[in-house]
Amino acid sequence: MSDAHSLENQQRPLTFFASAPKGVEDLLEEEVLQYGEIEKKSAGGIKFKAIPIKALEFLLRTRLASRVFLQIECYHIQSEKDLYERAVEKWWHQVFKLNQTFKITTHVDGRSRQKFTNDLYLSRLLKDAIADSFRDEFDGKRPSVDTRSPDIVLALRVEKSKKRPGFTATISLDLCGKPLSNRGYRESGHSAPLRENLAAAIAQISLNQSESHTKPLPTYDLMCGSGTLLLEMAMIQIGVAPSFLNLEWSIQNRRRPFHFLNHLWFEHLKLSTMAFSLMNQIVEESRHNLKICEKWETFIFGSDQDNEALEQTRRGFESLGIPKNLYQLQNRVMSETKKQTKEGVILLNPPYGKRLEEIEELANTYQMMGDTLKNDYSDLTAYILTSEPTLSKEIGLKSTRKFPLFNGNLDCRLLEYKLYK
Repeated sequence: MSDAHSLENQQRPLTFFASAPKGVEDLLEEEVLQYGEIEKKSAGGIKFKAIPIKALEFLLRTRLASRVFLQIECYHIQSEKDLYERAVEKWWHQVFKLNQTFKITTHVDGRSRQKFTNDLYLSRLLKDAIADSFRDEFDGKRPSVDTRSPDIVLALRVEKSKKRPGFTATISLDLCGKPLSNRGYRESGHSAPLRENLAAAIAQISLNQSESHTKPLPTYDLMCGSGTLLLEMAMIQIGVAPSFLNLEWSIQNRRRPFHFLNHLWFEHLKLSTMAFSLMNQIVEESRHNLKICEKWETFIFGSDQDNEALEQTRRGFESLGIPKNLYQLQNRVMSETKKQTKEGVILLNPPYGKRLEEIEELANTYQMMGDTLKNDYSDLTAYILTSEPTLSKEIGLKSTRKFPLFNGNLDCRLLEYKLYK
């Protein structure tokens, strides 16, 4: 492909999809609009058009998306057989190389479940179509499947067609490889009860709802655990990119942090120079912002009765390079904490309880939470994420707003409380 042709195609918009936790779509839309044009907003994500380098910049800067996909095919089908027959005709060797491994993930929407009941079968059909296409092109040779650490991840989505009878099968390339919520400040193997991009959404909601505040906005978490809410709030207010640590590590170790760097479309469009320049720019911006904030006053206050969890939080701040004077972590029960600023927000993700006996045991915790907020944190605003209405009633305060959010499959509410004396 000539340089002139590559340059022309670099400016041609492509279709992308950004997935995110349900309930975050409006906030995600605000992010996407900085880089492209919205085509469709649906539960769990946004379809948009953008020129390739702007879509990649969105991927590197988004705090809310879970993954970003590039749409490569869209078929109208009536049956599983149609999927194979349409897919086998595609020149898949122009999508990825024979020596690259691949895997397929499949999602069937609720309205299509009666017709397509087996996701694994659909994945196998698409895999067979791809393999047969390669065999025809390379004298019987085909790429290998790797379900653990593939070079290429293809996402198949089947949904009911709105324009005519039948179904739409959309095939996309996962540009990320691993979830964008994996910021890099978590230790390997650590599992937090809150995904980082959902924590970022909660932090962003609290900032959006704050009518007037100093910069930065003082933030408390009185049962911070491993500190996800505090870390995400700090990154937003300081201006540390969510991809900062992953990019910094990849530059230092000369490793490719995202799958789009392995893709043929990326290679054909000759985007390497622009993409690596952008990645270096983001790292330098984050380092610059971390340097600027060294003279700020403490604005992050975390407490928990679990010393090990507090140590995980501390390591998270240290790995990001956030100056120690900006955060204060204390080993205390919630009822023993006190506010240290005249204004600010409190972000809480208390245990929800899954079984009746757990819910009953947590009632006292929620009562103590309400009493502590009312007695010791007046003039601040609290945001509490909960999935259990029975427990939220135990807080004993009247919420001023409710934001529906999903924590994984849990239907939750982020409750806002204006705390007055």
